[in-house]
Amino acid sequence: MIDLKELFIGEDSTILEALEQLDKTGQRILFVTRESRLLGALTDGDVRKYILRGSPLDGKVSQAANYQCKSLPHTQRSQARK
Repeated sequence: MIDLKELFIGEDSTILEALEQLDKTGQRILFVTRESRLLGALTDGDVRKYILRGSPLDGKVSQAANYQCKSLPHTQRSQARK
Protein backbone atom coordinates (compact mmCIF):
# COMPACT_ATOMS: atom_id res chain seq x y z
CA MET A 1 0.00 0.00 0.00
CA ILE A 2 1.30 3.41 -0.93
CA ASP A 3 1.80 6.18 1.60
CA LEU A 4 -0.03 9.26 0.28
CA LYS A 5 2.87 11.47 1.35
CA GLU A 6 4.93 9.78 -1.37
CA LEU A 7 2.65 11.41 -3.95
CA PHE A 8 3.42 14.96 -2.79
CA ILE A 9 6.20 16.99 -4.38
CA GLY A 10 7.32 20.54 -3.75
CA GLU A 11 6.99 23.00 -6.62
CA ASP A 12 10.70 23.84 -6.29
CA SER A 13 11.74 20.23 -6.86
CA THR A 14 13.40 19.46 -10.19
CA ILE A 15 11.80 17.58 -13.06
CA LEU A 16 14.43 14.85 -12.61
CA GLU A 17 13.39 14.46 -8.97
CA ALA A 18 9.76 14.25 -10.10
CA LEU A 19 10.64 11.53 -12.63
CA GLU A 20 12.45 9.56 -9.93
CA GLN A 21 9.47 9.92 -7.60
CA LEU A 22 6.99 8.86 -10.31
CA ASP A 23 9.16 5.81 -10.98
CA LYS A 24 9.53 4.97 -7.28
CA THR A 25 5.79 5.19 -6.55
CA GLY A 26 4.70 3.48 -9.74
CA GLN A 27 1.93 6.07 -10.06
CA ARG A 28 1.26 8.44 -12.95
CA ILE A 29 0.56 11.53 -10.88
CA LEU A 30 2.14 13.65 -8.17
CA PHE A 31 0.46 16.43 -6.23
CA VAL A 32 2.33 19.74 -6.17
CA THR A 33 2.48 21.39 -2.76
CA ARG A 34 3.90 24.43 -1.01
CA GLU A 35 3.99 24.56 2.80
CA SER A 36 1.61 21.57 3.03
CA ARG A 37 -0.92 23.28 0.74
CA LEU A 38 -2.12 21.56 -2.45
CA LEU A 39 -1.44 23.74 -5.49
CA GLY A 40 -1.76 21.49 -8.51
CA ALA A 41 -0.88 18.20 -10.15
CA LEU A 42 1.99 16.86 -12.20
CA THR A 43 1.37 13.82 -14.38
CA ASP A 44 3.80 11.73 -16.37
CA GLY A 45 2.21 13.31 -19.46
CA ASP A 46 2.97 16.81 -18.17
CA VAL A 47 6.61 15.81 -17.70
CA ARG A 48 6.75 14.23 -21.16
CA LYS A 49 5.42 17.41 -22.80
CA TYR A 50 7.87 19.51 -20.79
CA ILE A 51 10.81 17.41 -22.01
CA LEU A 52 9.59 17.38 -25.64
CA ARG A 53 9.58 21.20 -25.59
CA GLY A 54 13.33 20.96 -24.99
CA SER A 55 13.17 22.07 -21.38
CA PRO A 56 15.96 20.95 -19.01
CA LEU A 57 15.66 18.15 -16.46
CA ASP A 58 16.99 20.49 -13.79
CA GLY A 59 14.02 22.82 -14.36
CA LYS A 60 11.46 23.24 -11.60
CA VAL A 61 8.26 21.23 -11.23
CA SER A 62 6.39 24.55 -11.24
CA GLN A 63 7.28 24.94 -14.93
CA ALA A 64 5.47 21.73 -15.92
CA ALA A 65 2.72 21.36 -13.31
CA ASN A 66 -0.97 21.88 -13.97
CA TYR A 67 -2.29 24.53 -11.59
CA GLN A 68 -5.76 24.51 -13.19
CA CYS A 69 -6.59 20.85 -12.54
CA LYS A 70 -10.12 19.71 -11.85
CA SER A 71 -11.38 17.10 -9.42
CA LEU A 72 -14.65 15.59 -8.36
CA PRO A 73 -15.77 13.32 -5.55
CA HIS A 74 -15.36 9.60 -6.12
CA THR A 75 -19.12 9.19 -5.71
CA GLN A 76 -19.71 11.22 -8.89
CA ARG A 77 -17.23 9.27 -11.01
CA SER A 78 -19.88 7.47 -13.07
CA GLN A 79 -21.55 10.81 -13.88
CA ALA A 80 -18.27 12.19 -15.21
CA ARG A 81 -17.96 9.28 -17.63
CA LYS A 82 -21.37 10.10 -19.12
